[in-house]
Amino acid sequence: MHNGRDALMRSGDFEVTGTEPELRISRRRNVPSRGLFRLLIPRVVARVDTSSPIPHLSVFPDALAWFMLVMCAGGVIVEVTMDRVRYPREYPPAFIFGLAGFYVGALVLEWVRTRAAVLRALRG
Repeated sequence: MHNGRDALMRSGDFEVTGTEPELRISRRRNVPSRGLFRLLIPRVVARVDTSSPIPHLSVFPDALAWFMLVMCAGGVIVEVTMDRVRYPREYPPAFIFGLAGFYVGALVLEWVRTRAAVLRALRG
């Protein structure tokens, strides 16, 4: 399928890098790509292999999203295991759990939206 890049570029919803047969795709977003928003709103990258008649699609978090997942997991582990009598916290107890839950939920939502948008662009 040699029109994979053309189909994705035509839609205007994606930033496409790489060359055929392996394309790296991310959705264009209205959210700034720097600062606090970049940390709190996850991004995913899709990889499309167009070397076969049926393109192979894989979607995965970008490097900063992986980093934030590790940080959220570490925060939850520390919150569960640390002795709070000896080391009292200076923030609400549910903050870390809420942040981790929000981030994972936003990541799953972004993963589903990106996958659906790329598949829709490749089909039509």
